[in-house]
Amino acid sequence: MGVKKVFICEDHQIFIDGLSSIISSHSDEFELIETSKNGTYTAKKIPFLDIDILLLDLNIPGLNGFEVIQFLREQKLPIKIIVITMYDDPTMIKKAKDAGANAYLLKDVSDETLLEVLRHPDNDKFFIQEGLSNPDHSLFKESFSNVVKLTLREKEVVQLVVKGNTTQKIADILFLSVNTIETHRRNIYRKLEIKNLTELIGFANKYDLMN
Repeated sequence: MGVKKVFICEDHQIFIDGLSSIISSHSDEFELIETSKNGTYTAKKIPFLDIDILLLDLNIPGLNGFEVIQFLREQKLPIKIIVITMYDDPTMIKKAKDAGANAYLLKDVSDETLLEVLRHPDNDKFFIQEGLSNPDHSLFKESFSNVVKLTLREKEVVQLVVKGNTTQKIADILFLSVNTIETHRRNIYRKLEIKNLTELIGFANKYDLMN
């Protein structure tokens, strides 16, 4: 099979260092080609590289992990995508699977399990780390889990609202009615669990919703 080439997309250096260490300690099997802390960069760079495996976080700047998966699958690249995240959330596991990921692991995964997933070439089956998918046992929950529930249209509305556009102006830009925009805004506030424009602006900046 030869040495498998690996790309890491993760925005915390401590996790990049840990994954890099595991890969470098098995240099007869794996080669680390590049690391990135930005989803948009990763999505645009990988098509130009000879990569076998992508280790991908979900909550990253630029395109989030789900969007990276969708982009790469649209390119029809024969790459194994392994999500490695802090989110033990059944909704997010299903979303990753539906987007085209091959495996879903938590960041507390053992070296042995990670290596097992890296070694197996079967990209037709979806691997879930043992013990996951129970909604009552979430290891880490924060507002990012709500970000991925936004539709593309809702993200457009967020971007336009944060840029200071009025409801009427947004309706004109998107060729929608004022009532429709108001409905979108209510749904956005509900999904993001926020109450006002100030919180929306802060949320958009924190989770890079303006890209």
